[in-house]
Amino acid sequence: MHRNIDTDLLRTFLVVSETGKFSIAADRIGRTQAAVSLQIKRLEDLLGQVLFERNSRNVRLSTAGEVLHEYAQQIINMNDEAFFRLSEADISGVLRLGAPEALTSTHLPKILALFNKQHPSVALDVTCKLTDDLLNDYDRGSYDVVIFKREKRNKKSGTIIYKEPLVWAKSKKYQLDFSKTLPLILSPHPCIYRRLAIESLEKKKQDWRATMTAHSLYGRISAVKNGIGISLISKDLIDKDLDIIDNQTKLPSNIELEMAVMSHENKNKALASSFIEHLVHYFEAV
Repeated sequence: MHRNIDTDLLRTFLVVSETGKFSIAADRIGRTQAAVSLQIKRLEDLLGQVLFERNSRNVRLSTAGEVLHEYAQQIINMNDEAFFRLSEADISGVLRLGAPEALTSTHLPKILALFNKQHPSVALDVTCKLTDDLLNDYDRGSYDVVIFKREKRNKKSGTIIYKEPLVWAKSKKYQLDFSKTLPLILSPHPCIYRRLAIESLEKKKQDWRATMTAHSLYGRISAVKNGIGISLISKDLIDKDLDIIDNQTKLPSNIELEMAVMSHENKNKALASSFIEHLVHYFEAV
């Protein structure tokens, strides 16, 4: 007798394992906490295994859960790949894409690799710039699709695909003294990170000085790692050489950017629509 695992149950399982909390997982997938708990219970009953070790604060994978996690990720990836390959007509052409530089260090390489695998006949022409420059180029018709960052106060049209948490970062070896003026590493105007960093510090009435202006994201992060100062960056970019500065009394917290996407109504509409569906699906999985 064959037994099948519902992919919806596996998707919920993966989100719970990632977040460590049923409440956060429920919010992320748009269900109630009770519904998420019921889905995990159904999966555990089906497999005859306890998948999570629970305590009063969070949950973590059990031994059986660790084994399932690897298979679940493979099953979901294969399911999604088969769906996209078979449900869409083969498309070809050149897709002109504009994207923020920060995305090249996190999600964009995976996004493009997966899209290329699903649509090998599509050639990708990718440009990475600051958001304001991307939007100006898009208005001039330079891109078929543009991915851009926006503040919540700036409700320019577009479909939200991701909410990017921002954090204050420093080198692990750097000793920060809040009694002194904060040394700040910034991107040049009109970078949205620069604007958010300065505005948020001024609201806190925190003294700061620009110790360096870096014209690339890599240059800014490298300067932070070498102890030249601190900077406001995407939480996705935190690695083993960086520390998140967790001092809410001195530094503003809960800063967030929306990642959105737009496309032109032109001859590449079908291609652009396919790529946007791919983006939405990717960030839902993330």
